[in-house]
Amino acid sequence: MAAVLVALSFAANAQMPPSSVGDERTDSEARSHFTRLADSGNAAAQTYLCQWYGDITRSERLFPYDPTTALRWCRAAALQGRTETFAALSLMYEVGDVMPMNNLHAYMWAFLADRGGNPMESTIRRLRTILSPVQVKRAEDLARLCRSSNFRQCQLP
Repeated sequence: MAAVLVALSFAANAQMPPSSVGDERTDSEARSHFTRLADSGNAAAQTYLCQWYGDITRSERLFPYDPTTALRWCRAAALQGRTETFAALSLMYEVGDVMPMNNLHAYMWAFLADRGGNPMESTIRRLRTILSPVQVKRAEDLARLCRSSNFRQCQLP
């Protein structure tokens, strides 16, 4: 698993610490490395941490399921316009695991993810059956405001 994280850190345009080049990295070192990258503002690392801490489906866990930590990284990456995190935020709002369930905000984030190239048609269709037409319009208006403000005026938890 650590080898996967090393490869992903290169994909995130991140440099490995010189002392670790060629060494077998432990899972703990890999987690620390990604956390340092994310703390420094690296949006790709923030996205990976958002997804890894929030992934409840993996059987092999390098990262424990921790929705509060996932939310922290999702929020940071969303502010940088990472559409992958929009999908994660949509799910968090729909499920209500970290914050109160809110289908209007779930729709808003799914709409943003979909418009940003991260297909969310089935989520959008499902939420449209729950929300009223007025709520759908409100969510789409909020999404447009979020995007037009360069993600500074979003409904972030």
